[in-house]
Amino acid sequence: KEKEYTLYTGIAGIDEIILNGGISPGKFTIIGSYAGGGKSIGMFDFLKGIMKCEKNRRILELPGMANKRPVVMLITYENTMLQTYRRFMKLWGFNSEFLNSLSLAELTKLMTDIVNSCPIGLIIKAADAKTETAEMIGNYIREKEDQGIHVLIVGHDYINLTNANSAGDKNSNEFMEAGLVAQELREVICKGLNKPLLSAVQVRKEAEDRYIESVKKGDKMPIRVFNGSSIFGGNVTKQKADNFIFVVYSVLQGQPYAEFMLDKARDGNGMRDDVSMQVKMSAHLKDYFDRQDMLYTSVTEERSIKEFY
Repeated sequence: KEKEYTLYTGIAGIDEIILNGGISPGKFTIIGSYAGGGKSIGMFDFLKGIMKCEKNRRILELPGMANKRPVVMLITYENTMLQTYRRFMKLWGFNSEFLNSLSLAELTKLMTDIVNSCPIGLIIKAADAKTETAEMIGNYIREKEDQGIHVLIVGHDYINLTNANSAGDKNSNEFMEAGLVAQELREVICKGLNKPLLSAVQVRKEAEDRYIESVKKGDKMPIRVFNGSSIFGGNVTKQKADNFIFVVYSVLQGQPYAEFMLDKARDGNGMRDDVSMQVKMSAHLKDYFDRQDMLYTSVTEERSIKEFY
């Protein structure tokens, strides 16, 4: 009955193309980008969509959910609770000036009111970087579920800021450790607890430089410069993922802009339909290129890279 617990973001391009039918239990999805490129916002977008998507309301009626509160869980190492609340509220449409004017208590009340209107609840845990391992995260999930909560999906922000249990070798470095962390997260959360996990990993500086160079040349899909060797932990990290997605979130001509690249899909979450997938993909790409043509035509050569992306 696993498919009964499949989760949807409510965002057609993500559900139909990137995830090919939603997120099923035990699946490991990794988002990659450079520092400031949109790893966290991409994850928040997924989680916010899962929380409010009406298609997920059916989960409340499942026999296994009796007397339990279904939630998405976010574990963040980069931001304080206040910063995390503000980032979430921006995705709900509130502007920065308003959010920055609120105290933590006021922001908490606003956040609570909004979350209570969603079919799926939210737990946020803010911790310091390099203080937790996959095993500790697993214990935290079990602790919450003992309190009558059912964790539907875990958002983990992010791999590079987590310790590896098995990183006792003094010769291990940041590149190797990311692969170890990804392996342990998969073992503990996805396989051990059968929870879908959404995590993130940072690309290396040279990969970010390649991306900027590609933008300068005017490439229409500069995100294509990213691949397995671009990320910390390289192919070990990518090998552990069921879905691997590169993202860039930015602002183009004053409007929110995002670019996604599905770099790996292990099995399409068991709901693959190759014929319909090709039709959907073609439609999305046609729309994508049409919009890109209009955007590039209207951007002048004098604009800086920072303004452009």
